[in-house]
Amino acid sequence: AHDELERRVDERTAELAHRTAELSEAEQRFRAIVEASPTPLVLSRVEDGTIVFANDRLENLIGVEPGGLIGKSTTDFYYDPTDRPRVIAAIKEAGEVRGLELHLRRADGRPIWVSLSVQQLTFDGNATLATALIDITEQKHAQEELRFRKTLLEAQGEASIDGILVVSDEGKMLSYNQRFVEMWGIPPDLMRSRSDEDVMRHVLDQVGDRDEFVRRIDYLFAHSHEQSREEIELRDNRVFDRYTAPVVSAEGDYYGRIWFFRDVTVQKRYTEVLDKALREAENATAQASHYAAELERELEVGRRIQRSFLATTLPQPAGWEIAARFRPASRIAGDFYDVFELDNRIGLVIADVCGKGVGAALFMALFQSLVRANAERVVTASESPLPERILSEAMTATNGYTTRVHKPAHMFASVFFGLLDPATGVLNFVNAGHEPPAVIREYGPATRLRPGGPALGLIADASWDVGQTKIEPGELLAAFTDGVTEARNDERDFFTEERLMTLLVDPASSASTLLDRIEHSVDSFAGDAPPSDDLTLLAVKRLRDRTR
Repeated sequence: AHDELERRVDERTAELAHRTAELSEAEQRFRAIVEASPTPLVLSRVEDGTIVFANDRLENLIGVEPGGLIGKSTTDFYYDPTDRPRVIAAIKEAGEVRGLELHLRRADGRPIWVSLSVQQLTFDGNATLATALIDITEQKHAQEELRFRKTLLEAQGEASIDGILVVSDEGKMLSYNQRFVEMWGIPPDLMRSRSDEDVMRHVLDQVGDRDEFVRRIDYLFAHSHEQSREEIELRDNRVFDRYTAPVVSAEGDYYGRIWFFRDVTVQKRYTEVLDKALREAENATAQASHYAAELERELEVGRRIQRSFLATTLPQPAGWEIAARFRPASRIAGDFYDVFELDNRIGLVIADVCGKGVGAALFMALFQSLVRANAERVVTASESPLPERILSEAMTATNGYTTRVHKPAHMFASVFFGLLDPATGVLNFVNAGHEPPAVIREYGPATRLRPGGPALGLIADASWDVGQTKIEPGELLAAFTDGVTEARNDERDFFTEERLMTLLVDPASSASTLLDRIEHSVDSFAGDAPPSDDLTLLAVKRLRDRTR
C-alpha cells in the first residue's frame, strides 16, 4: 500500500509538472500574442479596476513608461468618472461590450477618443476585464470638422441672397435652400414630397420661354463640365440671373450641378432707367458743351469790349509819366481805370465794382461811362469851372442816376476820381469809399489821401468832400484796388496794406518801375494760388526835367 501510494504521488506530481509546463507555455504564448498585437490591450480586475497587465501599445497610447500602468486603476484614465460604472453595467447585461466610444485621459492630461471592446474572464482566480482599445481621436476630429463644414455650408446657403439648388447627375434634387423655395413660390408640401418631376412642372409653369429653358438644361447636363450664366424672364415680369457650375471633386469625380438664382428685377429696371438717364446726360452734356462754347465766345467778345473801355494809350503831359496795370481774375472784370484830358487837366479814375462776373462787368462799363460823361458835361456847360465843382457834380450825377435807375440791382462801386493840373502839380480828388491812394514823397514816408464819402450807388442823396494835394517834382502818386492788398497765397494769407506800404518807402525811378515792383511782389507772395480778385494799379510820377 505504501509503495502504491508513492507510485500514485509520483504520477500526480509528474502530471502536475506537465500541466504546469503546459500552463507556462500557454501563458508565454498568450503574452507573446498580446505583446505582438498592434491593438492596445489591458487586463483589469472587475472589483476595483486595478490593472494587472497592459501591453506596450497601451502604454504608448496612455503615455507612460514601460510597466507604468501595472497597479494603477482604470478609473484614473476615464475622462468622465461615470463611464466605468456604465461599462460594468453593460457587461453584466450583455456579457461583453463591442465598439463603445469613450473619452479617456492620457497621463499628460490630454483627452483622447477610443473605441472599447471588453469581455469578462477569470485571470489568476479573479474576475477580470480584458479590454482592447482603438484610438479614434483623429477620426472624431475629422467627424467634427465634417459636421462643422456641413453646418457652415448650410448656414451660408440659408444666409445667401441667391436661391441655391444642387442636382445629381441623374437630375435628382440633392439639396436646396429656403431662398430657392421662396423665389419660385414652391409649396412646402411639394418640396417635402421630393418629387423632382412635380417641382420641375411648377418651375416651368412660371418661365416665359419653357422650350428654351428646357433646352438649356438638357444641353448643360449633356455637357457636364460647362459653366453657364444667363437671364431668365418669368411670366410675372420678374427677371432671374441664373448661374450654374458642375460639382466636381478634387480628384475630378462629377456629382451633378449646382444652380444659383438671383432676382435681378429691380437692378434690371434700375439699369434701364440708368441707361436712359445716361443717354439723356450725354445729350445734355453735348448741349452744355455747345452752350459753353457759345458762352465762351460771348465772354471773349465781352472781354474785348471791356478792354476797349480801358485806355490803351494814356495821356503823357509834359513833365509827367502816367502808367497803369490791369489784370482781371477771370475773363471779365469789375475793376477799371481811366485817364483822360479834361479842360487842361488830366482826369485820373480807378474803381472797383462790387461782385464778380458778367454783372460786375456791365456795371463797370456803366460807372466808367457815367463818371467821364458827367465830368465832361459839367465842363461843357460852364466856362472853366473849378475842379471842385467838376468832381462834386460828376460824382453826384453818377450816384443819383445809379441809385434811381438801378436800385433793384444793389450794385455799387468804390471810386477814386482825381483832377491833376500838370502845370502846378495840384491834384483835386474825391475818394468815394475806395482804397486811399498814396503819395510817395522824396523825403519822409508816403502819405495816404483821405477818403471823402461813401461808394457810388449806395446812398441816394450822398455828398463828398473834395480833397487837394500837390505832387512835387520827383514825387509819385500810387492808386490801387483791393485786389492787391487782398491777394492770397496757398495758405489763404492776405498780402495786406502793410506789405504794400513797404514797397512804397523807396521812390521809384518811374511810374512803370513802381508798378512792376508791386506786381512782382504780389506774384511772388501768391505763388501758384489762383487770383481771387481783379488787380488794378495806376501810378503818376512828376519828373524833374519838365522838358522830358
